[in-house]
Amino acid sequence: MSQLRSLVDQYLKAVDAIKKVSGHEHISVEIDSRLVKPHGIFCLIGTDDSESGEATKHGQKTMTTPKLTRCECQKRIKHAVEQGAALIVSDKTYVNDVPTLMVGNLMIKWLQAIACQYRNTWGQDKKVLAITGSVGKTSTKTLLAKLLSNYGVTHVSKDTQNGQLGVALTIINTPISSKFIVVEVGIDATGGMETLVPMVQPHIALITNIHESHLDGLGTRRGVAEEKSKLFRALQASGVAVLSIHSHEYHVLEAASLHCRRYRFAVNPGGAKGCVDAFMTVTGNQHQQQVYVSDHKGDTLTFEVQSKPESFFNNLLAAMCCIKVLGYAFHTMTQVAAIHVSVEGRMQHYRSSDQGWVIDDSYNAAPESVRHAIKYLGSQTDKKRILVFADMKELGDRSHYWHQQVGVWCQQERLDGVITTGQDSKAVSDFFRGVYKHIDTLQDLAQYVLDKQWLTEEYVILLKGSNSMKLSNLRQYWLCKPVSNSPTV
Repeated sequence: MSQLRSLVDQYLKAVDAIKKVSGHEHISVEIDSRLVKPHGIFCLIGTDDSESGEATKHGQKTMTTPKLTRCECQKRIKHAVEQGAALIVSDKTYVNDVPTLMVGNLMIKWLQAIACQYRNTWGQDKKVLAITGSVGKTSTKTLLAKLLSNYGVTHVSKDTQNGQLGVALTIINTPISSKFIVVEVGIDATGGMETLVPMVQPHIALITNIHESHLDGLGTRRGVAEEKSKLFRALQASGVAVLSIHSHEYHVLEAASLHCRRYRFAVNPGGAKGCVDAFMTVTGNQHQQQVYVSDHKGDTLTFEVQSKPESFFNNLLAAMCCIKVLGYAFHTMTQVAAIHVSVEGRMQHYRSSDQGWVIDDSYNAAPESVRHAIKYLGSQTDKKRILVFADMKELGDRSHYWHQQVGVWCQQERLDGVITTGQDSKAVSDFFRGVYKHIDTLQDLAQYVLDKQWLTEEYVILLKGSNSMKLSNLRQYWLCKPVSNSPTV
């Protein structure tokens, strides 16, 4: 530990020196040489000797990066220097014209230590909001950051950087002027949360929901809840836990937040309105929906939006509740009516070259997100509805069951056709009785759809599967272009 402390001290001295030379208040740290700014710092990740990997290592989610050869390392460092890097952090010495801090195989632990050091210096003028959950983390984070920016300077996690490395970089790269810091926190194995909360130390923690996901590392749905609820346990007594009463394993989440304030919410709560602090009701049709948000003290907001998936409203209300907890009334959030947030691979709408509709929701595929996506596809009753579905990963011994359930959901929505790819997805056919085809390769799948002439105005195709199944590549085969005013997230 003394070696780690020494490396942290050396880094802080180097940063002070860079600040004096550059006149900058904050020095950015990047792991991508293309993003390095003048007077910035470049950390070389993925060398033969450094920790790399976002992959699971002893319950800790880090970032998956390929091992780099020494030649590739040298090229990246050279590019970082050309971009204006003032300090290189690496596992060993490489030829360059700027100072190098060598951290050996402690890169990830060193970055975590730097993040903890930075976080411990923040005063009460900065409010940290942490988000975790089985599905909806990135979408909710994006919505929250967009809304919060109306109330002050907001810093937010990039993309889906939610593991050890991503969280550390989010904290380290927080501008001094930031009033709100929104951090996405992701874990995929038992013990993962303990490595993240010391860097985050949230004032407000949101758990979007609990479902069966990452079961290879977390075992059961209860195991998912117990690990994610550690984010609530990390709150101080003055902190606030924000949670949906409709979440599975709700009792686990509630038990983890008994020591602090809780703010409970629900979408379309029915007779449970008295059990929540805030609720949202959604009515309308497949084209336009009316939304009513209220607490029990007369703070209300009413607005209309273009029709969106059910999951969108849960994410939106969760984000609005976080802002409410910060002291801003619902009726001041009028910008929600015009909010448009596009997140790659999440309910993004496209038109093919033949004017067919393609909805890309292929970034992830936990069972609950698949159910919501199929339900949304089913609501498009003015078109013929085709699901292109690929394997859901990390479901352990429950994998076959959940792939069968996809067939059940497709049958319930009376979809016009289902195409599957991947070994596990074949189980869909056990319960789906409509037009079905299993195809082994994406290229053959793309051609099959073209041959069927399903990329025309009267069809809508939904892409859904784990990110590793690469369904988003189908958009290139079909020459798809994004639709700017489509419903998203």
